[in-house]
Amino acid sequence: MHLTMSIKRILTGDEYLALPRSRQRFLIEPLLPESGALLVYGAPKTGKSYAVLQMLTCLASGIPWLGFPTHPANGPIVYIQLDTPRGTWLSRVDKLVKAGHPVNLLHQADRETLETFPFDILDPSHFHLLKSTLDTINPSVVVFDTLRECHSGESNDDTSMRNVVGELVKATFPSALILVHHDRKPNHDRPNDLMNDARGSQYLTGRMDGVIRFTKQHVYYGGRDIEEGSIEAERDNEGFWSPIRSEIDLALEKVLADPSFHSDRERAKEMSRVTGKGFEACRSALRRALLK
Repeated sequence: MHLTMSIKRILTGDEYLALPRSRQRFLIEPLLPESGALLVYGAPKTGKSYAVLQMLTCLASGIPWLGFPTHPANGPIVYIQLDTPRGTWLSRVDKLVKAGHPVNLLHQADRETLETFPFDILDPSHFHLLKSTLDTINPSVVVFDTLRECHSGESNDDTSMRNVVGELVKATFPSALILVHHDRKPNHDRPNDLMNDARGSQYLTGRMDGVIRFTKQHVYYGGRDIEEGSIEAERDNEGFWSPIRSEIDLALEKVLADPSFHSDRERAKEMSRVTGKGFEACRSALRRALLK
């Protein structure tokens, strides 16, 4: 006689709703949840690595990053830099220190410190080396810069990129994962297509909780918990990014201070009327402001 045990793997609606749940906590709201994944991409020389360095120092101190609220990381932040020569990278970190940004929580590695050049997350020995090293640090965030330099897979193949991202997640979990990446050649028939302009397989952007694209003067963003939008931004002489106050910003201040509006929809419609910007862009800006 064989004794079989039945494990219920598919639940009714009521049973599923009764399952324990925890409140989702964001590190960068609403783009990067704890243990989530964020893609930051752009053309070469747009300053995306500088922007990520700034982002991490904001996470370390809990101050907003380009207007997005941050919540202090609960552990060290690891930046694995595989694309830039060490001397050039150190000069960037020096600028952060001189500008007063905290770097004490920012742990860093490069091609030489890893002693696995070229690093390949699909190589089991490299995977275990990375995982065992991170386990001794217990970081809250891990950055790979750039994605192309940390694997030997085929960037245009969905299955290959699923394997690459899967191995990166396994090696870093429960840390949040940030990937720095390049964009593809501009498509003039489809400008500023956030979810399709990253280089390689579209699986990558679909897998992320948040996606950010940098151009010379704009930061485009979107994700699972936020509609697509953009921020006008600029870099100072030291390379640091800051938002430019736009017509939407000014209109936002006015509608938030005006008690005659009874809903966010009414406020967004008024912002759209005054600025000539799209309703969705105005509503996105309004939602971001209310999250602060």
